[in-house]
Amino acid sequence: MAKQQRSGEREQRWRDLIARFAVSGLSVRAFCQRERVPESAFYAWRRTLQQRDLEATRAAPAFLPVAIQRPERATVAETCVDLPGGVTIRIGEATSIERVAALVRALRSSSEAHA
Repeated sequence: MAKQQRSGEREQRWRDLIARFAVSGLSVRAFCQRERVPESAFYAWRRTLQQRDLEATRAAPAFLPVAIQRPERATVAETCVDLPGGVTIRIGEATSIERVAALVRALRSSSEAHA
């Protein structure tokens, strides 16, 4: 357990060091001299950490939470025509103009027959 903890601490120390290098504006050689770390160790750790990060993203589960919602009821636009005698005709938006025209003709002929 102690060895794993030391290994994790060492990895974190190198991650911190590489992050500081990224914002330092220095060359690898100048940075390593300033921090007193061997260039070869810097390059080896940088490569190791990049590989670990890449493997971690590849191995991460690709499942995402999904919420399934019921679709809202579609609202249908309709036109209402109130006729004498308490009759109401509702015409939905999907009704063709030909069907409406046929309905009007039928109503006219029905009212003329009763007149």
